[in-house]
Amino acid sequence: MRPTLKTIAGIARVSPATVSLCLNRHPVARTLSEETRNRIWAAARECNYRPNYIAKALSRGRTSSIGLVVADLKIVRQANFASEIMTLAAERGNHLLIASTHFSKTKELEAFLSLKERQVDGIIFQFDSLSPDTEVYRQCVREQFPVVKLCRDERLPFVVPDSRRAMEQAVLLLRNSGARRICGIIAPIVLEGHCTAFEEACRKHGVDFELVPPDAGSQSDSYSDGLLARVAGRDDCAFINLGAYNLFRLQRLIRGERRLITFLDEYDPVIELNEPLLAGIIFSHFRRILSTAVEVLLGQIDRPESTPEQSNIIEEEFVTVPEFKSRTGCERRLRERFF
Repeated sequence: MRPTLKTIAGIARVSPATVSLCLNRHPVARTLSEETRNRIWAAARECNYRPNYIAKALSRGRTSSIGLVVADLKIVRQANFASEIMTLAAERGNHLLIASTHFSKTKELEAFLSLKERQVDGIIFQFDSLSPDTEVYRQCVREQFPVVKLCRDERLPFVVPDSRRAMEQAVLLLRNSGARRICGIIAPIVLEGHCTAFEEACRKHGVDFELVPPDAGSQSDSYSDGLLARVAGRDDCAFINLGAYNLFRLQRLIRGERRLITFLDEYDPVIELNEPLLAGIIFSHFRRILSTAVEVLLGQIDRPESTPEQSNIIEEEFVTVPEFKSRTGCERRLRERFF
């Protein structure tokens, strides 16, 4: 016979209401003595008690689960972000359900509907998903369903990095080191704003620049050796790696006195950084970005009557290679097969 709150209450010699407060970690439970709380938890373990999440969801009007829509978990960066969001959600008493779009707008709608059918309380959309011209977007706006985007939006809450100040520092450093031209290397996945910040910084400080896109037909995690070789072979350029290009390959291909600056974050625990070549790093605080996204989403869920803070900007910063290594606690090599 399945144990109930009444069963536990009898063993712990308290009321079922007190058991409910304790097991649900209600703030009122803090007023109970430590001895009483320990007795209740010991009784629950003795009975092998497992909460009925369906009944709990019905009584609370929420499932304590949130959704995450990604493009493809085979992309290491997105898998790392998903893992971090799962940890952040668990710390706040929520479960995470993940759906993948594989870069398809049709599958994005399917992912959204699938998560809603599973009664998630809200959804985080990674990067450039949930664009305003999609049916998913229109449904979110129409139903006022709790969502957070990781790119800018005019109508829905979002959390994004801002690289403008760090990009200016990077461009100035390269210009002052003698670079006559700065080449911005773009990958198929580039965070919104990086290219704009690069162009603005170069124009502001009078530096010639060029944006080098991937070869036509390149996919999100497949980059052309031919393109990298052509870019790295430019004699008149310094480089800023704006996207997810393979940093190790770039470091091997770029030679001579030219300099490279790249975007890295807490999820890049690399120690094989060519410091004479690598002039600096634009550091993205993605743990802070993801933590803020979870907080904004849970705020919508907990206080549906309030208006969420729509614009949440996390500023990136320019750091040296030693600073980056010390901040991220780099202790292992990142193998090339993960790129």
